[in-house]
Amino acid sequence: MKVLTLIIIFTGIVSQYGPGRMESNLATRQAGLTAYTPPQDLSRYDGFIAVNDCADIGTVYYIRPLECEICAWERFLAVDCSGHAETTRWMNKYKIFGEIGYKSVERFSDYLGKDMTGRGIPVMIAVEEWRWEAY
Repeated sequence: MKVLTLIIIFTGIVSQYGPGRMESNLATRQAGLTAYTPPQDLSRYDGFIAVNDCADIGTVYYIRPLECEICAWERFLAVDCSGHAETTRWMNKYKIFGEIGYKSVERFSDYLGKDMTGRGIPVMIAVEEWRWEAY
């Protein structure tokens, strides 16, 4: 039987894009105006993230607020990246994995019962691993 396992790769912080910025970024990318064109159907994802390393664009990450043990893991598609060495160094220094869209920040704020707008959100980030297991 094929079994999906989530492997935690990072515990740290996500920062955030301002309102409408992620949607604008996605529209530009979906129009084929950049090196990476995301799928047209984005309904499989709960949110989107800009990551430090441009090689990670297209990767699916599972993210859950660290302070919310009952929260489900959400699927985020990496659609943007820093692209600047200085920004990447700064983000790595402060354990900032990436930036999520504003709608996701609003949702995480609801989960946590406090407004996380403009604040770093402590999270766990995982990637999926499929394995074959005997019955």
